[in-house]
Amino acid sequence: MTMKKFALFIFLSLFSYSSNCQTIDSAFIEKYIVNKYKTDTTSFLPTYKFIDDKGNSFSLSDFRGKILYIDVWSTNCPPCLGQFPHREQLLNRLKSLHLDTSIIFININIEDSKKNWKKAIKKYQPVGINLHCSDTSLYNNWNIHALPCHILLSKTGYLLGQQISGPDDGMIDWILYSSIKGNNLIDAIWRSFNQGKLMEKYKSSSALTDKEYAKWFYETLPSLLEYSNWIKNHLNRQTK
Repeated sequence: MTMKKFALFIFLSLFSYSSNCQTIDSAFIEKYIVNKYKTDTTSFLPTYKFIDDKGNSFSLSDFRGKILYIDVWSTNCPPCLGQFPHREQLLNRLKSLHLDTSIIFININIEDSKKNWKKAIKKYQPVGINLHCSDTSLYNNWNIHALPCHILLSKTGYLLGQQISGPDDGMIDWILYSSIKGNNLIDAIWRSFNQGKLMEKYKSSSALTDKEYAKWFYETLPSLLEYSNWIKNHLNRQTK
């Protein structure tokens, strides 16, 4: 298998994994993905105060200047706990591109007692900044309907996306890259979709026509390969 065909294999395997093997077409993108992202700069999340495990108080405005990738989670949500290892893998991939200094992973626990939350972060060790929220009005005010809820904020704090791709979704790497670079995220989604369709059609990554996307793809490919192997090992361990 040539490197360009191998790159196609990695791309398709990760992307099909992210969509639970559903057919990815323009209608799917429009209905299930694009509407989760925003292009205006006027939407901000209502302010809340959170605490860390040492009792220090924080609000999201304390982290202005960085892209924020937020995970709202609870210990009574098994998928929340299951995504923590993928979150670490995602951070490793960002480090390989030297993008980790431009983004902060924030994990906000809700519903759990402080005692149970501290036990959970000690056990699962989610990467990033771990915060606790005791005010369940966050659900309504942040328009959260299910957990885990992944939220993306710009460097100046406005809302880029809500209920977006989790760390185990093949699209998240390009989304985070694009947010760091200041690209329009809805455009970025369609760019990724179109480039993927070209690779599918011509059975090779040499079909890529978007120079920025191609550069990102080839630079990310080694870490995507590592992630693909990690997924196989991770799933094997879970089934034993």
